[in-house]
Amino acid sequence: VEAVSSETISNPQGQVDAENQHGKAITGHGSPSTTQRWKLIPEPDPIGIKLLSRDLLLPFQLATFPIVLFASCCLGFGANSLLVLNLLESPAFSSSPYNFSPAAVGFVNFALLVGAVVGLLTAGPFSDWVSMFFTRRNHGIREPEMRLLSFVPFVCLGVIGMSVAAVGWEKGWRWEAIVVIGFGFTGVFVMSIPTIGLTYAIDCYKPVAGEIMVVATVVKNTYGFGMTYYINSWALKSGYIPPVMQLMALSAGTPVLGIAIFHFFGKGL
Repeated sequence: VEAVSSETISNPQGQVDAENQHGKAITGHGSPSTTQRWKLIPEPDPIGIKLLSRDLLLPFQLATFPIVLFASCCLGFGANSLLVLNLLESPAFSSSPYNFSPAAVGFVNFALLVGAVVGLLTAGPFSDWVSMFFTRRNHGIREPEMRLLSFVPFVCLGVIGMSVAAVGWEKGWRWEAIVVIGFGFTGVFVMSIPTIGLTYAIDCYKPVAGEIMVVATVVKNTYGFGMTYYINSWALKSGYIPPVMQLMALSAGTPVLGIAIFHFFGKGL
């Protein structure tokens, strides 16, 4: 056993300074070997392999969780409500009675942008306010399900907006109503529903927030990709109301169903 001198005990700072000086003396010396320098494929790290396999498999496991699946559908259907209007606006506005030029058709998307900004600025603070309101009523105990009721006003806006867009195109309403109310309200809806749904899921499963976003993105992109193959032909055959109403039912029905189920049974799931 190495003896400790009384000088070291009385002056521990001196020992720390000596160790620091020794570290500085050896830092920056040496270089990688030739094998290390030119090796194209590094040796696998066992810990890294375990983490990689976990990150690959965890999204599949999370996709079986009802709350994660619900949040993924909120993002998938909500975001594709924007896509359905983008896909149908060109044939709708470029034909009679509107006869918009390609540039004018593009300009109507500013209504979606304005609505999206409004939804982005209001959905998060409003859902937090609703959650805090019910937390105070629950004697300071907060539960993730408390924010679910904040879906209600945004669902109402989405139903109004998408209904006005679909019926307006079909009946030849004035473009101002379709763009301002239909596109504007839908823009608010598109940003708010995914925001609240994903926040609820992340509140429930904070350690896997990134993997939840992976599942939600896959759901959104898969449905959006498939929708591009049928939505225009469906509108050409049956009019604008059926395809837009389908997206409205999915994107508005998902949060309504979520409130009905998770507000009462979410803690048990």
